[in-house]
Amino acid sequence: MKKYFILLIINVLFSCQSSKNPIDSQIKELKQGLAEQWKIMLMYDKKKIKLVEDFIKKVKKTSNFNQKYIDSVEIAKKNVLLTQLDQQKMYDSNKIDEYDQATTKMLVLLNKIDLSSQKEIQEIREKIKEIDNGDLLRRIHYDDLARTWNLICKTENKLKKVPLFSLTGE
Repeated sequence: MKKYFILLIINVLFSCQSSKNPIDSQIKELKQGLAEQWKIMLMYDKKKIKLVEDFIKKVKKTSNFNQKYIDSVEIAKKNVLLTQLDQQKMYDSNKIDEYDQATTKMLVLLNKIDLSSQKEIQEIREKIKEIDNGDLLRRIHYDDLARTWNLICKTENKLKKVPLFSLTGE
């Protein structure tokens, strides 16, 4: 991710030198970077949900299978999907909080029962945890691009600011 961001900045700098209008080149690059970073975040969200579905399938096959537990995990997964963010919902920080709370609840439920003897299920839990731990970094990368975009918006009135995950008042 960091490598991608550095390459994007280098590309923006070089394209600005060769373009007749450096701001237009920078705008184009940032717009593409924001769209790509958003796609990356959604891709990891989809992976996380897919892994939760795999987790549910595997738990159903164990002797520890408990339908109430499975139902609660499925409801939590649905709540994550219902609160999933898009760039419009991000303008409301409460929507970000709702999504984060739904995700946290789902992750807590995944660890609620002891399945330590089930190696495959443990591996799925670990993969979900890895993806979730990377979410903050992906948000930071998005915010870095968004802050640069928003700075350009101050001088280019034709552009609309984009929301940030962080609450910095920018």
